[in-house]
Amino acid sequence: MPHEVRDMVAGAKDYFFRPEDQEQSAHARDTYVALSSIVDVACASNDYKRHEASWNHLVHTPLLQLVFGPVPPRGSNTQQQSASNIQSSQKPPAVHFEVVMSAIVVGSAIPNIREPGSAILNIREPGSGIPDPAYSVSLNTSVKDSDTSTVDKNLDDPDNFHSRKESKKVDYVLAMCINDDDKLKKVIKAASYEPHLAYGHVNQTSITSLLYNPIAVSIETKIDGSRADPIIQLGLWVAAWHKRMGELRKRRFPPTPKAYRPPGTTETKPFVPKLVPVPLIEVKSHDWYISFAFDMVESIEIRGCTLLGSTDTIVKAYALITNLGLVKRWIETEFYQGITDWFTKDDSVLEAQDAKSRTAGGVDNQERVSVG
Repeated sequence: MPHEVRDMVAGAKDYFFRPEDQEQSAHARDTYVALSSIVDVACASNDYKRHEASWNHLVHTPLLQLVFGPVPPRGSNTQQQSASNIQSSQKPPAVHFEVVMSAIVVGSAIPNIREPGSAILNIREPGSGIPDPAYSVSLNTSVKDSDTSTVDKNLDDPDNFHSRKESKKVDYVLAMCINDDDKLKKVIKAASYEPHLAYGHVNQTSITSLLYNPIAVSIETKIDGSRADPIIQLGLWVAAWHKRMGELRKRRFPPTPKAYRPPGTTETKPFVPKLVPVPLIEVKSHDWYISFAFDMVESIEIRGCTLLGSTDTIVKAYALITNLGLVKRWIETEFYQGITDWFTKDDSVLEAQDAKSRTAGGVDNQERVSVG
């Protein structure tokens, strides 16, 4: 907690506070007042058994705005240089949060249902070869006629359908807003252009505010007593993002016959790069938890469930906004670099890096749990 508010927090220990920081003094008390208000409203929301939508409106949105600020102006980035591994002449990307409760997943990004260790199963009709989509789907409004509300006969044409609006996805995302003069922005626009739409979209959803801003973190909120498991919704949502990103990379670098031999085996497989692991945040009333989705090429594994902080006390709330600040810095650095590699480095470079990594560090033997 900031040194400047130590006289405002009853019962706090000395080691709760950071050394005095002159640069932050002007904002420390304002932040304390805003955060205290959020904690008070959160506790009242818990006492009154408010609905999830009320929590989002009264607690979660103000907290995210406190950490990430308002959406940056279009085509600009006024953030100060903070990433040590980015050239000094280039500003880091801005990070902003976006409310995506009504976002739909485009048809080509909807993941299919598959049983572990097998080919795609759950065929809609025996012998049809068409798998069940993981989301409930409907025809795109641009091609739907008045008598049609499902797409049972159109699943082989992803341009004609999307997820239903009532098919619940997630509540918020943290997105990376890349500078217009950044080469990566130009590459993303070119790779994601869709002729049938006459514009592009880098993510699994074509919501206008996120067209060329890659989603870094997805957030799903619940209240105590909810039967739905937020990790299921987060898993489906991030699976759709991986599918979309894989499609865009294939456009940039079509698969080649190059192959490599995994260490300790005689099997050869074509080299497939991996996306940077991305955080998933579950909010259960007061408590915020973080997990990580790892790209395992043939599946996505979700690991961990660590408490970031809470809104039930001011001390836990400071821990929460501090950890969210670290997530913000990660988006500006590691996530930015990972997405840059995904869109600009070809297989031969990535293969060499992978081989060097395996030689230096060996194979990761950590136990992995596949969640979906």
